[in-house]
Amino acid sequence: MTEKRSFTKYEHECLPAFRQRINRAESVEDVSRLFSTKGSQSTWDNSDLPRMVRRFAETAARRVKRLEKHSEKTDAKIGM
Repeated sequence: MTEKRSFTKYEHECLPAFRQRINRAESVEDVSRLFSTKGSQSTWDNSDLPRMVRRFAETAARRVKRLEKHSEKTDAKIGM
């Protein structure tokens, strides 16, 4: 059996800053730029990264929904 690696400690360290950046995002494109992952397949398969990334994605998805609901604020900031 392969040993699983845990990144939850790092998630807890990164989450506050990630949430701040997500909350400052003014458009869906801003959220997309903030949300990217890199790593090898074996690290992905043998760790808790999929769960961690899913939680980050859920946070980003909620922000996208909010931005889409209130697009008038985004449009005003862009100058449309």
